[in-house]
Amino acid sequence: MNYFKELSISTSFPLCYNLLPHFAAAEQEYGALRKCVDAAMEDGRIGAFFLSDHPARRQNFSSLHLAKDILASGGEPIVSLSLACNDRNGALEKLQEYSQAGVRQFLFVSGDYPLETDKGRENPLSDLDSVQLLMLLTDFRKKNTIAAGCAVSPFKTFESEQVWQFEKLRRKISVGADFVISQLGYDMRKFDELIRFCALHKITAPLVANIFITDMQTAGLIQARRVPGVKIPGPLLRTLYGETSDCLGPQE
Repeated sequence: MNYFKELSISTSFPLCYNLLPHFAAAEQEYGALRKCVDAAMEDGRIGAFFLSDHPARRQNFSSLHLAKDILASGGEPIVSLSLACNDRNGALEKLQEYSQAGVRQFLFVSGDYPLETDKGRENPLSDLDSVQLLMLLTDFRKKNTIAAGCAVSPFKTFESEQVWQFEKLRRKISVGADFVISQLGYDMRKFDELIRFCALHKITAPLVANIFITDMQTAGLIQARRVPGVKIPGPLLRTLYGETSDCLGPQE
């Protein structure tokens, strides 16, 4: 499956499954991720898998290894490279590694500022942003056939933030972004604004919605701003809390 080509077909509605090897719990085995891939491939509705190139918590969890396994199973990996974790040389080296392994779909993001941890806060590299990296890929793309995706958030709080976010999207498209993936969000009106903005400015690159079906625990983390750039509306949170309470039944 070529995910980018599928996106370009108006009658197609391709699905991509998000794998997070770098967030794997200490007791989780790599085989659990492989089982997810195998089950999805057997089902037939999912043929592409999104994974971020982040340092794994354990040595036996490797995004590159997982990408190779996905390719071997007949799937299509889409690798996200964050510039908060890589400078320009590191990003280009990893891009070369993945390309040599057979990966042809990439998402380039500036990345989030690192959160505070028990060991303090890591300094982001931020050598350049995603617009500049897309500009640097011109020579690489002359020798390698890849699809380069970019990200956009239609969920900014203030109009001044949103205007700049959309302007960056226009710049990313102008320097070669092939498809667009939205930030995670739960405001359907904002998705509509993104579609209208692209239509107004004649942006024809395929749009991919980032969808996450949350549970109450994760919704609480989102509400507490523990997931960078993601917010959940109060009414939706109350509905989720009510449904969770109904499932649990009366508590003594």
